[in-house]
Amino acid sequence: MTAPPLRPYQAEALARLAHRQLTVLPTGTGKTRLLAEIAIACKGACTILVHREELIEQTERAIRALQPNARIGVVQGKRHEWRDITIAMQQTLRKLTRASNPSCDTLLVDEAHRYTTKTSGHELLDSFPSATIYGFTATPQINSQPIYGPGRPFTGISYRRSPVAMIREGYLCDVRALAVEWGDLDLSRVAQ
Repeated sequence: MTAPPLRPYQAEALARLAHRQLTVLPTGTGKTRLLAEIAIACKGACTILVHREELIEQTERAIRALQPNARIGVVQGKRHEWRDITIAMQQTLRKLTRASNPSCDTLLVDEAHRYTTKTSGHELLDSFPSATIYGFTATPQINSQPIYGPGRPFTGISYRRSPVAMIREGYLCDVRALAVEWGDLDLSRVAQ
């Protein structure tokens, strides 16, 4: 399987990458493809930080579509396979960084909104002081508060595209909502 060419907004996002900055793209617009492109182009060790097992598999497929012979390792549970490109589960990497500081020149943080407080991973990102760190998310705010700025692991946004813009340009389908008529359904006795 070969990967299609980058879409124009993906190429623009790559050109604007900056240390400790976020790339904000809606779900379904190819953030994993960007992770793969960056990982392959990295000089030195690259670690991609994910938080779900499906994302390990998705990220590995995206990398292999670009470079089938890439040396990819996985750090998950008891697996500690450090390679040129390592896809690491947040939970496992947090435990490992307490015991030792694995070598990492570039750290790519998928779902970066999950790493904004000390308890959710801020300390994990700080355990790689010499790494260049790039964050990727579809969610630059939580409870109307930005996930970047002073005291946060990310200082700002290097690139952002809104869902509305992506729909207008045909990269995402338009939103359709359906209302269901319930007729005489009485919910007055349902507990709140």
